[in-house]
Amino acid sequence: MNKNELPATTPCNHTFTYPPEIANLAAQEGKHAVFMINNDKGDQAYIATTFSGISERLELIFPVSGTPEQISEIYDDILWDEVEVSNENGPFIYKQAPSVQAMEDCFDRLVTTVF
Repeated sequence: MNKNELPATTPCNHTFTYPPEIANLAAQEGKHAVFMINNDKGDQAYIATTFSGISERLELIFPVSGTPEQISEIYDDILWDEVEVSNENGPFIYKQAPSVQAMEDCFDRLVTTVF
């Protein structure tokens, strides 16, 4: 693992890293990130979000999965501001959810629409 990266694992056991800045924004300011994760070894992709639930502990959740093409299309349809965080590991692009409620509403609609 590189410096300034946090590890995470998808439901299909694919390990990836993301910048700690987005975790800090979620935990300290309630600004949650939404981003795509592709499993390079398979045809599975996810929308991932930062979330601090009842326990106040920050975690990543994966509300939507599909092929990389499906997830890319879903991600593009989320009309929130896109943000880029850059550090020595390179750029990391995500969308900033305007609120936890907006994020929950968005994924409720996606689940209803996609499935």
